[in-house]
Amino acid sequence: TDILDEYDLVIDIGRRHDGVKYFDHHQGGTEDKASAGLILQYLEGSGSLPAVEDIREIVGYVDRQDNGIERRPLDSIINVISNLNADDIYSEEQAAAFYRAVAFAEELVLAPLLKQHLEAEEEMRVLNAIQPQTVIILPGHMRHWQKVFNGVINPDVEAVVWEDDKAGDWKIQVAPAEP
Repeated sequence: TDILDEYDLVIDIGRRHDGVKYFDHHQGGTEDKASAGLILQYLEGSGSLPAVEDIREIVGYVDRQDNGIERRPLDSIINVISNLNADDIYSEEQAAAFYRAVAFAEELVLAPLLKQHLEAEEEMRVLNAIQPQTVIILPGHMRHWQKVFNGVINPDVEAVVWEDDKAGDWKIQVAPAEP
């Protein structure tokens, strides 16, 4: 039997892609996606991960690097993660390095992006419920208000204000001409 049959997931090796167990892009037919993109496609399709544009952008960047479409700068996140590899990729040290790289990516890339996405979704829900008027009073500081209140979507809105609890005063910002 094939040694790869013993594993639950096989990623970036084996020249097979079935979208369930095997996620290798080297067999052809997946030119726009590397293994990272194939896995993201599976996770979004199965409902295990919400479709988050920021994550898609990062994975697309990884795919372009891995497929040789785009050259990565030395200080890219991909190189940082790649540098976690051991010198001997067949060693126990490499297995440990792999898990460190996964933990690094989860903690410093994926988790903050998902948190940002969920916060933005909630903010947008609140913002879209506010009736446009010349001056909008926000329920607090909201980072995404300019996506809703700007000269294109709501041209009559001139400014937004909110109470800054920490500073003990009110803040005002002029609505931008464009989102």
